[in-house]
Amino acid sequence: MALRRIYDWTLQKAAAPAAEVWLATIAFIESSVFLIPADVLFVPMALARPARAYRYALTATLASTFGGIAGYYLGHYAYEEIAKPILAFYGKLHIFEQLRSLRAGMPYCWC
Repeated sequence: MALRRIYDWTLQKAAAPAAEVWLATIAFIESSVFLIPADVLFVPMALARPARAYRYALTATLASTFGGIAGYYLGHYAYEEIAKPILAFYGKLHIFEQLRSLRAGMPYCWC
């Protein structure tokens, strides 16, 4: 039910005058934490104004890239203070640390 409300809200933003700003905002947030992909906003915008489809795609791509970079730095610098206590609370810290040590053995893996 909550996902449907978010989905409907996103579609409403696609028809707003500031749709491109909303597209950039959602693409930025979606690349780290948001549940609804920016495509839900991009597709109706591109269908409504095909001449601007490439512009919208560029906006979404750049915002998503910057959001991913921000998410990386957030995870890198806020791991101890934010992520570690959350993982411990859910009993997943041990599994996460196993995955982290496994990844440490693969220096060329960006995952």
